Amino acid sequence: MPPPVGARAGPGAARFRTCCHEMSAMEHAAAGAFRAIRPRPSDTGQNRPMVQENPGPRGRAPAMPSAGRGGSVTMHDRREAIAAGSRVSHDGSPRRAVLVVGGYGSVGSRICRALGERGDLDVVVAGRNLIKAERLARSIGGRAVLIDLDDPRTWKQACHGIDWVVMCMDQEDLAFVAFLVAHGIHYADITANDAFLRGVEGLAPWRSAALVSLGLAPGLTNIMAAWCAARLDRIERIDIGLLFGLGDRHGDAAIDWMAGQVFDKHRDRRVAPMDFGFGEGRRTLHAVDFSDQHSLGRTLPVDAAWTGVAFESPLATAALFALGRVFAGSRLVRGVTTALFKRLRFGSSLCNASVRVSGWSKGEPVALSVHFSGTEEALVTARLAALQIGEFLAGPVAPGLYHVHQALDAEAVLEAVVARGIGEISFGPMETRVQPAS
Repeated sequence: MPPPVGARAGPGAARFRTCCHEMSAMEHAAAGAFRAIRPRPSDTGQNRPMVQENPGPRGRAPAMPSAGRGGSVTMHDRREAIAAGSRVSHDGSPRRAVLVVGGYGSVGSRICRALGERGDLDVVVAGRNLIKAERLARSIGGRAVLIDLDDPRTWKQACHGIDWVVMCMDQEDLAFVAFLVAHGIHYADITANDAFLRGVEGLAPWRSAALVSLGLAPGLTNIMAAWCAARLDRIERIDIGLLFGLGDRHGDAAIDWMAGQVFDKHRDRRVAPMDFGFGEGRRTLHAVDFSDQHSLGRTLPVDAAWTGVAFESPLATAALFALGRVFAGSRLVRGVTTALFKRLRFGSSLCNASVRVSGWSKGEPVALSVHFSGTEEALVTARLAALQIGEFLAGPVAPGLYHVHQALDAEAVLEAVVARGIGEISFGPMETRVQPAS
């Protein structure tokens, strides 16, 4: 595999090198500031929302006052913003209020900090534990509110004056999302639960925008797949691999979710090798039900997509999934294993992802790969989600539901990942695939 092509640098200084002539477009981003990420039309439909209701003229969030003539913000705009309880950004534009539900959790707290660092958003930390929410809010210059997803009486007050809600915890039903849709409040969600996302896709009519499949997986993996797909004439298969270190500090919810996958009686038992680049070599992946494979299957013209996981120790990977197979459905063994993973840490905080898209280019069967390397999964997920949300907020968006790869320009996101020091990106060469004999 080629050496990494990303460099940790400031905006405009990221260096992208490619390993094949087909990818030379990435090189042109090195010298200047990054382009704003905007939805753009696609013949494959990957940049169209899953659900779009009465979009009308494309524009910013309904709660945002329009700019005056010539694009400047007038005094009337400022007075409206102040009267509505919003502050004004350093450039004179009204600041939007973002409510982060579960904002003091492992990933949620990092998202709050990352969004707060932007300087143009009022971050509101929300959850059932107001003391924890207030403690974090004080540290980032935000504010805190009480919200209980099981108690609808708390929703209206918590969402008063809010432009966007970012959901950082799993939900049992669609009631809260339906409440947001009914009140025209925009919504973003980092969940990897595909059954829930399918339910969200079915909500209508949409008076606001929803951005889902955020973070690493789903999220960056969707973006990587879309980048590859856009460079092939036809795609047949998407393979997604995740490689995690065993010394990382994963949140309790993330560990519980993974344990549920490993010990699920009905889970997919497929295994397959994948090259992760960056000197990590080929690893054996075990199928896990991340939502990226499903959302890509619904939004891209692909025959098959799947996601697999490995840990940095091949022995630990094999042992864990063997345990899950032998004791599938055992609450006792699952509980003990989960407790051990929450307490014992050994190894690194590696957090890598690879995507390989197989298809056709110029009449030849080919495959194209993209690799990501980072550290600390919770931090990477939060910073990626904040990047994706921020870029979505930066451009005009029509009402509707968007998976992240439908809303953002894949190439620009990959550039920004490197420029902001979130991780490194490398690209494999365009491989010619050998077709099986008929």
